[in-house]
Amino acid sequence: MTLLLSLLFFGLVDRLYTAQVKPQIANRLLITNNPTLTTIALEKPFCVFGSDSCSSCDVYLYGVDVASSNLVVVDDNSVPLNSTFQKTNGGRLAPYKVASFGLPNCKSPAFDSAQDLAQIANILDKYLVRIGDNVTCLTDPNYLGICNSPLSEGTSYRFRYILVNSTGKMADQTLWSDSITTRAVKDMSRIDTWPGRRSGGMIVIASILSVLVFFLLVAFAAAVLTSMMGESTSDANTATYESRISQQASSETYSGVLRGSSLERERYVPKPQA
Repeated sequence: MTLLLSLLFFGLVDRLYTAQVKPQIANRLLITNNPTLTTIALEKPFCVFGSDSCSSCDVYLYGVDVASSNLVVVDDNSVPLNSTFQKTNGGRLAPYKVASFGLPNCKSPAFDSAQDLAQIANILDKYLVRIGDNVTCLTDPNYLGICNSPLSEGTSYRFRYILVNSTGKMADQTLWSDSITTRAVKDMSRIDTWPGRRSGGMIVIASILSVLVFFLLVAFAAAVLTSMMGESTSDANTATYESRISQQASSETYSGVLRGSSLERERYVPKPQA
């Protein structure tokens, strides 16, 4: 009796825990470009449903556009709906089945071989589920599996995991995830291709530096002009002084010549006889 009560208690706790779990977007350390324009990577539900109690169970992943008001994923008998991407218009009308896989073991996958490039894809496949990675299922008329078609760009989606037992009925489920939006293509007219794009603060600093450089250039030009004008004035004064000295020397020489001529005339002028 005690064992039965314990099992019931732990089963109730497990269900309460599962009822509060939401699918989570993949860790950015594992996949950096997520979401993309058409894909979203989620973590698989490790240790969410309790793999020990349902080793033969499968996990279904459903997705829906947030604009849809229909969030039903099972019928009245708890049988999961086989709604497809095509029938639900990509999740706009109702949830559609994105993927199915075996219940993950309650143990994180080993990353010892992560250095081997050939093993990285297998490791990520064990840890993640990538929504929207099948680009051919919509156009292949012979495709019979679950069509995990590319998502719409710039669109918000929500996702839910459900646990399906061996009888094909839902045994447990998570909450719907928070809204996850794929990336949108930027309008070409709004893309700034100028390599010199600056923030407001950088523009102010650049303007101040430009003004300072302008004043420095003006001051330098004024100093050069002042220096050149000073040299011109000095040269002019020197030339004037030398010209005056030359004129004085010429005047003195000319005066001496005139005095010499006067003496000579006086020497040779005949005295009048008495």
